[in-house]
Amino acid sequence: MVRYRFLLGLAAALSLQQWCPVRPVMVLGGSMEPTLRDRQFALVHRAHYARQPLRVGDVILFRHDDMVQVKRIHALPGQRVWEVHYDDSRATVFLLDARTLSRARQILERDPTVRITARDVPPGTLYVLGDGGNASYDSRHYGTVPFSAVLGKVLLRENTGHAAAQARSRATLQLERVRD
Repeated sequence: MVRYRFLLGLAAALSLQQWCPVRPVMVLGGSMEPTLRDRQFALVHRAHYARQPLRVGDVILFRHDDMVQVKRIHALPGQRVWEVHYDDSRATVFLLDARTLSRARQILERDPTVRITARDVPPGTLYVLGDGGNASYDSRHYGTVPFSAVLGKVLLRENTGHAAAQARSRATLQLERVRD
């Protein structure tokens, strides 16, 4: 009888987890620090985007190359992202705010190894960044993420706009650094 109750309880818990829209996940790696730390648990709302649109600043869980990743949405379809490439390497890619592009071009064009490119986010895809700046492997390296790869929204207690601005500043080229 005890074994029957245990198995019944286990079956109920497994079926409840299957239908529950919120699920815990463990973050592995430091690409989302300081927002999410390595080995930190977070909750993911798997059904959030069934009723709500994707927004810049949202932290999402998605599949890429048979791995599940957590990143912040930086740009939506139709938006433009500026990238600065050094020595034709994608390892040290920065983002530019379009408002500072002309000033940046004047500074960066002095170095022949620097290339500035514009990337328009295609329909049905997202441009994602890790909050860890250049410590993150993200859309700067593997391109945009299709909507179909999104598994859910990571639920955080943060001011999304403020956190997104901070994450953007960690990944945005600071012109003062380039002048030296």
